[in-house]
Amino acid sequence: MGACKTGGSVIDFVMKREGLGFNEAVEELQKLAQRLEMQGPVKVFTPKRLEKSPGRKIPTTQSLNAKDRDFIFSVIEYYQTNLRQNSGALTYLQTRGLGSEESLRKHKIGYSDGNLNQALPSRQSLEGQRTRGILKDFGIFGENGHEHFKARLVFPIFTQEGDLCGMYGRRIIPSKNGAPDHLYLPGKHLGIWNEADGFEKNDLVLCESILDALTYWENGVRNVTCSYGTEGYTEELHQRIVEKGIKRVYIAYDGDAAGDNGTKSVNLRLKQERVTVYRLNLPESRKN
Repeated sequence: MGACKTGGSVIDFVMKREGLGFNEAVEELQKLAQRLEMQGPVKVFTPKRLEKSPGRKIPTTQSLNAKDRDFIFSVIEYYQTNLRQNSGALTYLQTRGLGSEESLRKHKIGYSDGNLNQALPSRQSLEGQRTRGILKDFGIFGENGHEHFKARLVFPIFTQEGDLCGMYGRRIIPSKNGAPDHLYLPGKHLGIWNEADGFEKNDLVLCESILDALTYWENGVRNVTCSYGTEGYTEELHQRIVEKGIKRVYIAYDGDAAGDNGTKSVNLRLKQERVTVYRLNLPESRKN
């Protein structure tokens, strides 16, 4: 496995490694994007039908009728609108050098302010009970009827066919009661973030989280995706790397013990597939 050693964001890494300011670091990332340009797209993979996920009754919108599918997607749109109206959430993205109009639209990034219940039909109505039941079965509402991703940025995850199969939430303000900063839908992890762009080259940058991967994406490195944390490298992602014919994987996990262990684990699996792995070891100055 290759290495180039120094956790934090990729911009932190470039700034510290090269002694650059923020703007100069962004320019270096853009140059990296050009260096990673390879010889055209690789073969297309058609995924098998996703199995039911333990932990939630509805694993993807694939199994829903048109009305219920549209309803779930309207919730994603509701979160997108919330983000644009929430200065705190927008500021959080901006402090990380994120939040371009292109990425907000492309990745359908949103924010949950905890007020979705108020936008739904009355709890006493049949429609209100039906829609809340769908949200519970999908995992967007908890069993207590509250929003699963309250006070978090929301990143939807889609199948190649455009069905919603996962969601990731990131708190913008640390919790005082120990609530986790990072949160996913209940049950098995399904889907691959940025699947549309991530596998168009023979090289792939693999990050630890969606926010890290989005940093690369917004700076021109579009052949990027992420695992679900350092221990969240899924079989689905592994198979996609193999079936898409990826030749080189650049692992950009945090430069801490968890990142080191996660990198070793992924490297062992990819070596068996004759995929060359390089480690982009990032400085441990900033946690996500």
